Amino acid sequence: LAAVAASAHADVPAAVAAMVHDAGVVTPDPDAHAAYAAAYAAYKETYHATKRVVRGLARNGGKERSRPAAAIQKPARNLRVVVAPSLLAADQGNLASEVSRMLADGADWLHVDIMDGRFVPNLTIGPPVVAHLKTQAKGAFLDCHLSCSEPESLVAPLAAAGANSVTFHWEAVDGNAAKARALASKIRNLKMRAAIALKPSTEIDGVAALAEDGELDMVLCLSVEPGFGGQSFMPSVLPKIAALRARCPDLDIQVDGGVNARTVGAAARAGANVIVAGSAVFGASDAAAAIAFLRAEANQALWEAARE
Repeated sequence: LAAVAASAHADVPAAVAAMVHDAGVVTPDPDAHAAYAAAYAAYKETYHATKRVVRGLARNGGKERSRPAAAIQKPARNLRVVVAPSLLAADQGNLASEVSRMLADGADWLHVDIMDGRFVPNLTIGPPVVAHLKTQAKGAFLDCHLSCSEPESLVAPLAAAGANSVTFHWEAVDGNAAKARALASKIRNLKMRAAIALKPSTEIDGVAALAEDGELDMVLCLSVEPGFGGQSFMPSVLPKIAALRARCPDLDIQVDGGVNARTVGAAARAGANVIVAGSAVFGASDAAAAIAFLRAEANQALWEAARE
């Protein structure tokens, strides 16, 4: 149009004929398309974990906000971010291989759900399977969460099986501090970490008091009702995590249930530093990338929370 307006050509057809030429024909390359599809799938998995950072860069003219580089790598209070893929979402017929795969992909711990069919409707694995997993992956840190009515009966068998951490439910000991203290002591005496789990509606006061007294290594704040994987994250647990972190600044606080690229930031910002993720890792096209971004997002969120 500009050429016609400048009288360089009589009309638009004449301008097109003089200025537009076919240099060649591009045909789709199946191999290139497949490579792009794989990269795009990985991008979709990580988009929600990175969009806040990217948008922040855009708001600052492409420049990252000034902050110490080391602070991005290490969260406040010297808390270590731990990513623990949940074996509840793994291929149940191939658990040993799944454990090896997760370790190769960068998992810090493996979260093992042990359910008795009574405390929750579901029935899963027990100490014999834990022992087998340990023989297949001796370096694996096995974090065992007991959704069981009689957790004490499993403590010694799990120690013999090679478990590294045992979490029992506050509700399973009827919220009795003396029972909880005795069971935590038994777990520790068998050279394992002791932790207590709370259902979403359970208050933190009794457990927080035990943690403040140094009786616990970790508290698990469930962000779904226990029993089954694949549930949606319950934001109502976030104030509870924040309250627990305020009372116990150096405690490992674990969050489990519906944690993924969309929700991990909120959980970590509230104070969780041990991240259990099932479908978000085992269902990802690139498990290593999923683990890495969960860790990075949790580190970033903890750091930002400490600055607020």
